[in-house]
Amino acid sequence: MNKLTIFLQPITALYFGAQAGSTAGEMAGHNTAPESLFPLPLSTLQGILRTRLLVGSGVKDINCIDSLVGTPEKLPADWQIQGGFPAGFDNDALEIWLPIPFYLFKTHNKGNVYSFEIARNYFPHEDLCYNPDDKPCYLADEDFNKLQLSGVPGKGDVIQGWLPARNMYKILQLNDTQFQWQKGKDFDFPYPPFVKLELKPGTAIEKDNLQTKESMLYAYKYLRFKQNSGFVAWFQGELSTELRQDVLQKGFITAGRKSGCVALKGNVDLSDNWNKIAQGEHFSGLQLHLDGKNSCYAWIVFITPGYVVSNQKDKLWEELLKPLYNKARMISPNIHLQTISFLTGKPVLLTGYAMATKKRKRLFYAWPAGTSLLVKISGVTDLLTLENILKEWNNRCLYALNDTKSPFGKEFGYGHILVSAPFKETWEEQWPEHRSLYW
Repeated sequence: MNKLTIFLQPITALYFGAQAGSTAGEMAGHNTAPESLFPLPLSTLQGILRTRLLVGSGVKDINCIDSLVGTPEKLPADWQIQGGFPAGFDNDALEIWLPIPFYLFKTHNKGNVYSFEIARNYFPHEDLCYNPDDKPCYLADEDFNKLQLSGVPGKGDVIQGWLPARNMYKILQLNDTQFQWQKGKDFDFPYPPFVKLELKPGTAIEKDNLQTKESMLYAYKYLRFKQNSGFVAWFQGELSTELRQDVLQKGFITAGRKSGCVALKGNVDLSDNWNKIAQGEHFSGLQLHLDGKNSCYAWIVFITPGYVVSNQKDKLWEELLKPLYNKARMISPNIHLQTISFLTGKPVLLTGYAMATKKRKRLFYAWPAGTSLLVKISGVTDLLTLENILKEWNNRCLYALNDTKSPFGKEFGYGHILVSAPFKETWEEQWPEHRSLYW
């Protein structure tokens, strides 16, 4: 079955997350209403698609649900879900917005115009890494605020925001190392320009008499999308004869808390920018000289939360390479990889609530989207082999927790990565005029 592109267009404001509304008393004089999670959580996305397949196909026998669409912890063997990325129409094409990679540093800004530079590579200095005893695997400072460049704080700030695929393509190409972009057009934070928070009050209702509960006025901060914007997702997998594929690209379904609603649409034209990234066009026309003895570098960028199994610092660098080795050695058995830099931030908590069992799912910590890994590649003797390896890594869910007890496997879209074009020289050798970025 071909990969199916699905556009989820919000009809109402949406709220994703636990029920944790603030009462009127708690909010007095404060702006403490809980905010919706963003983007669309992958645990919610799988629930939307599985439910839509069942409801749209008219399946009423609850005993056959698991055999048809799997469970919230395990999808059918050949299914793959990806995405949940925010997107808006631009010149009749749907432009996907992606997390800003952490290897892109903001150096300064003047009004809404921001200047960015790409971080250079730097060999690990693990002795300088903050390593709290209770969370030994996360490289960040004591408050998990500043990102780490191989344990050395980088000059400039990392913005945890969003940028359109056209600009992601530029920073994956690595043809330039400096950019000037306008906030709200070329990038944005904390949300893309077509999303804003909307405060919505409500009141709890007594089940018996349907009257309002005393002192139970509450509020949430919902996500409000502009017209012709929403989320893009992909589905791939064989469906049983009881299920209809077309229902994933039409109709409506509830989403999030408080009966939010989204429309599912198909036959949308994605911008060429995303297609070029997904197909690895930025790997074409490589000019590197390889003889098997020298090496090159490439950035690995997480665009969804990813999980690394090891929680021991001395094993972290090795664990980061295992998913890459598993793919690369099928093409080039003599390849050698080395972790050079690893930029990450405060870990995100992966969990969820299973409606069928009325139980909360297991808790896992994951690297946040935007996390960037710089890898040194050696032992590859020709450019065609290198290009094939990079394409084998690119646009795949390689950094997911895949065991029988995990609901956060690659089939759900976790650990989705993109790969930059390779470069031969170190940043200092290739762009000596940018020495102000080094220390």
